[in-house]
Parts: sequence; structure tokens; C-alpha cells
Amino acid sequence: MQTHELEFIVTNFVKYLKRNNITLETNLKAIKQIRIIGEIEKLIQQTTELKKNLSDADVSEKIGMIADVVKHILDDERVRKYLTEGQVNLIKKTLEDSETIETIVDMVEFIYDGSKDKVLKVLDNNEDGYVTTDEVLESCTCCGNKKIAKCWSKFFIKIICCGKNNSVKYENKEESIEI
Repeated sequence: MQTHELEFIVTNFVKYLKRNNITLETNLKAIKQIRIIGEIEKLIQQTTELKKNLSDADVSEKIGMIADVVKHILDDERVRKYLTEGQVNLIKKTLEDSETIETIVDMVEFIYDGSKDKVLKVLDNNEDGYVTTDEVLESCTCCGNKKIAKCWSKFFIKIICCGKNNSVKYENKEESIEI
């Protein structure tokens, strides 16, 4: 692993922990654990060499490599100022579920390959450059169940697109896709 890239990931991950008020006392429910893993994966996507090594790997190899990087980051002394041994062990246990990790990796890659902006442009009913959970809810008519649609809209905006305050801003590019 490239030392300068790992340093970049650790430094920015510590900033993430501070920004999100994740401390030694934070109860790390499953969703927070997934967000933490996703954040480290997003930081991996911002590297050069590490990202290239991952793109050259097959899926199972990629999952193992990402899990190794996440474990390495979690064991860094600077990160341990914000996470206890118990919290780290919870996250590492989540890493053992390859299906969960594969889903997180797929979501992060979805965000970084530009697909997100194309989908968001279609969902932006008022064309203001932001997509809200309400706009996603209005577009989610396939299931007919408002509770599921509402849950999906929040998951889509907050987890997949990393939005805050029930909305996400996207780059207003000219191309869009049909959904």
C-alpha cells in the first residue's frame, strides 16, 4: 500500500469522525458502521495507485483488499483517539460480511463513476440542482406502498448519495438518463 495514500485516507477519515461527532462514546449501530466503511471506501476512490490496484482486481479480491485497507485505517493511532477497541471490533465484524461490503463498494463506485448525477438530474422535478427526498418519493411509483417509497427515498438521498438535510446537490450536466 502506498504510504502517502494511506496518510491521505487517515487524515481525511479523522476529519470525517470529527465532523460527524463520532467519539469514543458513540453507539455504532449498523448504519453508522456502514457509513464509516463507505467513507473510507470514498477516500480510497480519491487515491491514484490504490484505486488502480482495486480496479485491476476481481470482485472477491477487491473486497478483501478494501477490507484490509479499512482495518489498517481503523488500527491507526490517530483514529483510535475517536474509536474504542469495541467500536473497531464492531466495524471489523461488519467487514466479515462480504455481501455488505460488496454492496457498499457498488454504491460508492456508483457515486464516483458519474452515474449519480445523471440519475439525480432526472429526479430533480423543479430543476434547481438539488434533489430532495420528496422528489425521489414523487418519482417512486412502482411499488404503490408509500411507506416503502418514503424509506427508499431517504436511503437513496442519505446513504447512496451522501446527502444532508434530506437533499443532495448534483452537478447540473447536460446529459441525463431515462429511469
